[in-house]
Amino acid sequence: MASFQNLWFEYSRDRRPTNIGDVVNGIRIGDLDDEIQDVAGSFAGLGADIDAVPVARLGLALERVTGLLPSLEPADTRAHFDRLTRLARAALVEIRDREA
Repeated sequence: MASFQNLWFEYSRDRRPTNIGDVVNGIRIGDLDDEIQDVAGSFAGLGADIDAVPVARLGLALERVTGLLPSLEPADTRAHFDRLTRLARAALVEIRDREA
């Protein structure tokens, strides 16, 4: 798995899809992007000092995005959110490993 810092750098250079305001299965995909980006950005800045509430937000957003991935169109939107899921997972793994 790629490191959180590498994925964060990749994500920060990525352009948001043009259909970021779309609603898929009742969920505005831009809200999920914002939620993961907000928590991941905080983790990038705070590192191990992140508390349980943002970690829970990240986990819930990751679960929602993972469920939506098969429904996302076009391919560039699905690719953006696939990168976002890898970023969220990498953050959760690093948080877990720092606390161990």
